[in-house]
Amino acid sequence: MACCNCCENTLNLGCINSCDAVFDTNITVDPVGAGVWILQLSFGSISIYYSANVVDGETVIFTLNNLNENYTYTGQIISPAGFVVKVERDGIEYDCIEFSTKVGLYNNEINL
Repeated sequence: MACCNCCENTLNLGCINSCDAVFDTNITVDPVGAGVWILQLSFGSISIYYSANVVDGETVIFTLNNLNENYTYTGQIISPAGFVVKVERDGIEYDCIEFSTKVGLYNNEINL
């Protein structure tokens, strides 16, 4: 499995509320990509994992619960085949994502 300390290019996704957040990757799965997707997050020396079982035609969406308040998380999306999924935004390819949790925000959704 990939490690979150090996990021070459990190996409900052901004801030979210730490309670019951949702991360919509906007990755639509084909038959080859169906299976369990992993979001590996780390803050400090701690790593946490979220999974999403996705079938053909669905979008990969992670429900993020029990996030600590006022932390910055760095993470990678791992495909069912075990590879780090790179995301592209504005013509730039990113191998990691980053977001922060803040108390009192109404935003609890991240979208790629």
